[in-house]
Amino acid sequence: MAGMIPLPYPFSTLLPEGVAKGEVMLVEADSMSGVEHMIGPLIRSVEKPVFVEIGDRTVIKLSAMQKFGPLPEVMLIRVSNIDVNIEGCTVERIPSGDPTSVLSQFYSIVMERSLQDAVFVVCGIEQALFASRISEALKEFASIKRSLQDATFIGFVDYRAFSVRTLALLESVSTTVVRFESAVEGDSIVRRTYLIKSPHSLFSEVVEYDLKRVIESAKKD
Repeated sequence: MAGMIPLPYPFSTLLPEGVAKGEVMLVEADSMSGVEHMIGPLIRSVEKPVFVEIGDRTVIKLSAMQKFGPLPEVMLIRVSNIDVNIEGCTVERIPSGDPTSVLSQFYSIVMERSLQDAVFVVCGIEQALFASRISEALKEFASIKRSLQDATFIGFVDYRAFSVRTLALLESVSTTVVRFESAVEGDSIVRRTYLIKSPHSLFSEVVEYDLKRVIESAKKD
């Protein structure tokens, strides 16, 4: 893996150098952590971004991102049984199905579109895993990743939706793992992030981050 991919705030507080090209980064979060505001800046900050959405909420998420400013020309791969057209996006749809079929079609799209070195930002992993055997899905993904050594994957999951064992399996196929947590303390919501593992940073402290700053950063990009 050569070269580093810089990451926007608040990822940069833990990973000032970013992640290496070719990595698999897992972002664990809860519903109050505000990660939906981080996806737009992340897509804008990387070269050759591909947004992968599993499920049928793509239009909602992309519309939310576009409110903060135009997105770059972005490729969208949807794993869904619903067709959509989104202005400014090249859309490829993969019908929902078993992991082997979905990942085979995904690989075909990557090769046809010359996306072997793209940065894939993936949302909706929960839906894919709920609909299949987790070990089978991860085995298929690992096989695909070995064939796409220069591709970078940044996947977002709601960690509260999984058991400790399932999270451990997800973390086992990831090179970098970051968690965002939120808690109600008094009259406010306190949001914290910490690094679970990374080959590039030994940062071990828990860092509080400002959601307002995240949103302002999204507006500026």
